[in-house]
Amino acid sequence: MLNLPREDRIIRMSESFVFRKPSKTNKDNHLKIIARNLKRHFIIRTTRFNHKYTDLENMHHELFQHINFNLMQTGIGGAADFIFDFKENKVEIAVQKNVKLELRLLYAPLFMRMLSLTKDIVLTGKSMHVLQKIDRPPLNEYFRVSITDKPTVPEKVKKTEHLQLEVRLYKNAEKLFSSFKHLAFNLLANKKVKIHIPDTSTVTFQDGLKDLLGLKQSTIYGGTHISDY
Repeated sequence: MLNLPREDRIIRMSESFVFRKPSKTNKDNHLKIIARNLKRHFIIRTTRFNHKYTDLENMHHELFQHINFNLMQTGIGGAADFIFDFKENKVEIAVQKNVKLELRLLYAPLFMRMLSLTKDIVLTGKSMHVLQKIDRPPLNEYFRVSITDKPTVPEKVKKTEHLQLEVRLYKNAEKLFSSFKHLAFNLLANKKVKIHIPDTSTVTFQDGLKDLLGLKQSTIYGGTHISDY
């Protein structure tokens, strides 16, 4: 039976309870989380959509700006970066560690000729390419970017929480019950307490809370329970 006269409404000492979260098995109190490798593929255009390329002398710089823009518009800006060197007439292609950039003659013949590439290639890391002049922009050409998301290292997540009630005055039973995380309480007409605990969970109450709630046992398991007295 829950009785909260004024002198008992104060949690005078640091009272706590231990809650073990629901799990499919009760072998231990830890949940193993294993992340899978996730590979994503993107098609990147070599030109800006509907853009008119008229300055063929400076087309290299313009093209690389547009490729970087297309990468950003696709949502993978920085996965690969095309850095044009005006003085050397070269371009550095910097590809992130978990990224592959695939160029194929079938899909980007003119663009690959501009990069001095003569066969299909997959770029990783950093590479430098001497540029050749082309007489027209590589319209309707594209290359493929593959990103393998970095896997999360398997880790153990603790499934046991040690929860502590605030030391203060509780004006009524509802105020007290609202302080219990994960648990649902109802005060019955006979002053006993109905406690609902998620299935496959267990709760261990400290002695002070056990006595306050009218329980004979410190540990109760998932389901609905009525206090003993």
